[in-house]
Amino acid sequence: MTTTMIRPAPQPAAPAVTGAARQPASLPHNTSVTRRKAADKVRPVDLAALVDVRDLTVPGGPVGQTWLRIFRPVGTTGPLPVVIYVHGDKSVFGNARTRRLVTKLATDLQAAVVVVDYSLSPKARYPIAIEENYAAAAWVAEHGNEHGLDPNRIALAADSTGADMADELMLMADERDGPTLAAHVLLSSQTTAALRAALAA
Repeated sequence: MTTTMIRPAPQPAAPAVTGAARQPASLPHNTSVTRRKAADKVRPVDLAALVDVRDLTVPGGPVGQTWLRIFRPVGTTGPLPVVIYVHGDKSVFGNARTRRLVTKLATDLQAAVVVVDYSLSPKARYPIAIEENYAAAAWVAEHGNEHGLDPNRIALAADSTGADMADELMLMADERDGPTLAAHVLLSSQTTAALRAALAA
């Protein structure tokens, strides 16, 4: 599998952890729903006019299901290229900053942006969060076409706090012969151009 890494200095994957640390410690579904509802309360009105938002629960991950949110430009049909946006642990899924970033990505690229509602530390220990992100990427590759997503055009984007997790996700995809990820792009002024080139049909 050939992938492209577009960032200054890739970080090594975190060391494997065995034993109790691998036991599922994912947040309960009702906690995830509470986080999403809180985020929706601070959503600027203008963002709602730019993207359609859909929440999905997909199979896979440490507890058997993973929660994600899909942003797609209003009025678009599939199959759309996909950007999996890996937010940092401190960014919190769906907060106002994350919504602004992914809305801009979706509209600038005319692509679907997937944000995983992964379990946050310290309640969830390694590798819970990365496995949830991997489950979402695998689901897009296997079932994305059922939801207007192009399983052959998937890239990663991450902010500085999510970059290490995105690195691990690309490594896992290579090691497991999993979904083909076109690129991993760190957010910068060149992000849109780099992703557009990586996702070109």
